[in-house]
Amino acid sequence: MFKTIAAGALAGTIALTGLVAPTPVKAADSEDIARLLFGALVIYGLSEAADNRSDRQVVTPRPQPKPPKHRDDRISKRKVLPAHCVLTHRLPSGKVRAVMGNRCLKRNFGRYDRLPANCYRQFNTVKGTRVGWGRQCLRDAGYSW
Repeated sequence: MFKTIAAGALAGTIALTGLVAPTPVKAADSEDIARLLFGALVIYGLSEAADNRSDRQVVTPRPQPKPPKHRDDRISKRKVLPAHCVLTHRLPSGKVRAVMGNRCLKRNFGRYDRLPANCYRQFNTVKGTRVGWGRQCLRDAGYSW
């Protein structure tokens, strides 16, 4: 704000000096040079004072909270498979085998590509060859449903 006042006063002074009736030019004496230097020094001091005002508010950013390094509940939630993907198939021997359905997991589990490859099973049923994920193997790898 101070800069705008000083700039306005300076502009007004310069504008008004042109309106004053012209006077004959006289040689500058040492008093005139001293006034000129004093005026320039005052203007410089005012501009420096406006730049170095101490009432400016310095805004410091708030430190952001750091995320926790390790949370067990996040990991366990990530390894929960949809329970409706458990399928049962009848084997030729008459036994029933429960597996996690391949197609169901692809559609309903976001991290399908991260399932352990050694748990992928292919087996024969009464209706032909089927594929799926072994439930016990997935359980041993930390997954639940």
